Amino acid sequence: MFAWLEQELLDAEAEGGLAFIISHYTPNQCQHQFGSRYRALMERFQSTIRFTLHGHTHTTYYEVVQSYSNPGTPLMLANVAGSVTTYSVQNPSYMIIELDQETMLPVNMYSYALDIERANAEGHPTWELIHDYKEAYGMTDLSPWSMKALSERFLSDADVAAEFTWNQHAQRGSKPTEVDQKGLYCLTSSSEMWEQHECLNTELDGLRSKHGLGFGMWTLQGAADRLVGSWIDVSFQN
Repeated sequence: MFAWLEQELLDAEAEGGLAFIISHYTPNQCQHQFGSRYRALMERFQSTIRFTLHGHTHTTYYEVVQSYSNPGTPLMLANVAGSVTTYSVQNPSYMIIELDQETMLPVNMYSYALDIERANAEGHPTWELIHDYKEAYGMTDLSPWSMKALSERFLSDADVAAEFTWNQHAQRGSKPTEVDQKGLYCLTSSSEMWEQHECLNTELDGLRSKHGLGFGMWTLQGAADRLVGSWIDVSFQN
């Protein structure tokens, strides 16, 4: 799979082309052996890949792909869109992404949703714009650095974290009064399973390690990692 993807990206690079990557699963839900290889490809082809689109979670958020070779440097936006599927904890939603015509980079993202309770009461659905990133969070652009800065605001500003969490679920119910700010920061500022695990389980007082924190042998995730097998070769010397 990765040999095919790498070749496709090499071909696009050779032709001076650009690429979007669309997948069902989000990057940080892949096993480490897959996710780390994928993250390395995102860094290698950062000039070719404009951004990536994902689903599966049915919620609206993002992941910042950060550099292996320069820890702390954000490279790319991995956008996770909501779903029109009805679900108990969120409203159906969809997203419109505005792109720059020349660079094909995302300029802004708009989420539309229908209120299930209102639709049931009125007998028909009404799709409405519920938020756009730049207006909702006071952003000037959606660059990787700006998205990383938004993630950092989740740690320091509980109101912004609550607003984002509410929008994450397409404004189902009332805006939350309590939010796991660190969890939201780690979710959005990482794009690989071990990277997120390290963020959640260490003090946020410096740069993360290049390769994240593995799961314990006797945990379910640790057992799954060992079952898949370590078929990647990682150097810790650089």
